[in-house]
Amino acid sequence: MRVLARARLLNLGLLLLALLSVAGVFWTSRLQTSGERQVRQRHVLSVFRQDEVQKVEIRQGPRRTVLVRRAPKPSALAFSRDPSAADGAEAADRDPSNADPGDAEWSLAEPFETDADSAPVDKLLGSLQYATWEREIEGTPATPVELDAASDMPLSEHELRLVSGSLSYALRLGRDAVSPPGARYVEVQAGSAPARVFVIKKRLVDELFVDGDTFRGRQIVPYRKSSVDRMVLSSAAGVRRLKRAGTNFVFDEMEDGQRVERHSLDRIFLALSRAVAEPFVDVEVAKAALSTDASIRVALVPVQGDKPEASLEFGGSCPNAPDKTLALRHLPEPLAGCVDRSVLYALREPASVLIDSGLFSFDADEVDSIQIVEGEAVLDFARSGDGFVLRQPRSSELDTEAAEDRLSLILGMRGDLLTGRAKPSAGAEYSAATVTLESSARSGEERVKEAVRVSAPLADGSRRVLREVDAAVLVISQESALGLHADATLLKDHQVFDYAIKEVRKIDMVSGSVKQTVERSPEGALSLIAPKGYEVDGGLASELFDQLRTLRALRWVSDRASTGFGLAKPRAQVKLVVEVEGREVERTLSIGQSAPGGFYASVDRDPGVFVAPRGIERVLGTWLLDRAVFRADRDSIVELSLSAEGLGSVLLRRVAGQLTLQKGSSDFDTARIDELLLAIESLRPEAAVHLGPALPGEGLRRPILVGVVRCQAPANVGTPPIRFSIGSRDSLRDASIYYARHGSVNATYALPRAQVQRLLDLF
Repeated sequence: MRVLARARLLNLGLLLLALLSVAGVFWTSRLQTSGERQVRQRHVLSVFRQDEVQKVEIRQGPRRTVLVRRAPKPSALAFSRDPSAADGAEAADRDPSNADPGDAEWSLAEPFETDADSAPVDKLLGSLQYATWEREIEGTPATPVELDAASDMPLSEHELRLVSGSLSYALRLGRDAVSPPGARYVEVQAGSAPARVFVIKKRLVDELFVDGDTFRGRQIVPYRKSSVDRMVLSSAAGVRRLKRAGTNFVFDEMEDGQRVERHSLDRIFLALSRAVAEPFVDVEVAKAALSTDASIRVALVPVQGDKPEASLEFGGSCPNAPDKTLALRHLPEPLAGCVDRSVLYALREPASVLIDSGLFSFDADEVDSIQIVEGEAVLDFARSGDGFVLRQPRSSELDTEAAEDRLSLILGMRGDLLTGRAKPSAGAEYSAATVTLESSARSGEERVKEAVRVSAPLADGSRRVLREVDAAVLVISQESALGLHADATLLKDHQVFDYAIKEVRKIDMVSGSVKQTVERSPEGALSLIAPKGYEVDGGLASELFDQLRTLRALRWVSDRASTGFGLAKPRAQVKLVVEVEGREVERTLSIGQSAPGGFYASVDRDPGVFVAPRGIERVLGTWLLDRAVFRADRDSIVELSLSAEGLGSVLLRRVAGQLTLQKGSSDFDTARIDELLLAIESLRPEAAVHLGPALPGEGLRRPILVGVVRCQAPANVGTPPIRFSIGSRDSLRDASIYYARHGSVNATYALPRAQVQRLLDLF
């Protein structure tokens, strides 16, 4: 035991030594090394690492200019949904409406926000890196910070301050030195250490103590979205007054104070951020031009009350750059230039376009939790890693696709806004349900919540929704309101049917005019029972069987019996007969009206309503007639004749085992016989369009192409010739087709345009 105790003490000691070593390395990394001391003996700054400078401050009397280095943008791999992992700067970088044009490393924080010209910043830092003094003044010089005889400004107020990691410097410019010519005194203080006074040459004075305006970039607009409290836009579209409400903006004393649609607002701020002067224009020239041709005026009031209001104008054409428009900043500090004309588009949108008709302003990837409270029922689910978990009514993992779909449904809801006298007053009317979404992904905010309250159903099943952020009232449809129930749809299995192919015996379906019954024997043989007298197409029938036996809901919209959705008179209905454990079971599927992404549907034994994939309507509405009736194998063909209206005819007969041209148009190239046979072998309709005689609009009374194919082979004994005709061109399910008939099948088919064109091009 003593050995074990000694080993533990030894390990603990080694651990403490390791921690002390790490701390020592970290601490000494911030100190000046012996090599640095030797190299920088005559440098103004004894320790200086240019790439670690985070802040530069220039004071010229009452004027103050502050430059900050932008934080590097987080990579996709480093992005975290943890709110503590992203500071305000990173969050602002993720918001395009807060972005500055380009990837400038430095930005101006005072006297207002704008981009900074990185070149003079780099030049200043480079000068500081290599700045050396001529001599050091021991003790305090007699008058190092006296008033300069040539200036009314106390030179002691001309300062340069730096923050670099844990280090900070303050450089204060003094009066002229006796020598060398033009040299000045400068007082340098590192942190809280005693100040030292040096004499530096005029060249270095000019490089270090520059005017703050030197660093200002070409950005016309001085504030980002996150810094703006109020905005006024004036143009031909009218006046739009907007003000901040938390992380959102609402109309200010207009449009019933409704919320501004977030992405429309982002477009405005993104346009303003793209107003970059290229090139600069004389301010007086710009004022004169815009006095008669200003199409847009913008006023911005910053959140911080000590910062000045911004006044901007846009319009007209730039001198020497007519493809651009003029931009003029009146306040703060006039600046003018030519900017891209596309900046104007978002600034011209009328108030009606900016009104938010949605329930929430979040994007899906910003939402961390969703809670719906409906009476005593509560549905509460939240993100967990890459998926979602249910928190109420019980703890459970959720199908990620189902949870994302429910969230998208809520965020995608749009309603009709009630305004003026049509808008009811808020109150107990909105107590049927409360929906709250919470996010941690908004700039400068730890948590952001938005909530809406839902009324009881109106006479037509629709509901009113009160948006708490701006007290707006919206009317949403009965179908949309289902997404705001605290129901169990998230827990329902999306797999509606899950049968093995060997278990399926029969499908009886009705879809519009298409009524069919297809059976499958235990051995797998398919037969078309209805309509009678037709052969089944194995490929189409197999697709139908596979779609139905593995039917999966895109989403459940209700876990209870609900009226509407077109299910009272379904557009299609299917009876699926399966054999399970030796007994036959019949399942019924009803397809209702169109829904986002598919069709509303229901099945027997389940009162709920779900959305079936859109492809289900196509397979249910497709006739299962055999499509191989047009095809003929070239080796079995003994005679082939084609006649194309206005193009001539071709007749091929097999002579001595070889198909040879017997008759053809003058333009027919015998070298293309092989291509002709390949085209005949490839004839395969998309599907049958309808049963019965040809319709007048199908062009089959005067077909553009008629073909007869006679075959002779053991497999074709007693088979009549293939006779087909091709009519007019049309489109079917967004595909270009030609109508076609087969002589022995009472139905019209749709042949792909490319197949028909291939035959016509041979003439």
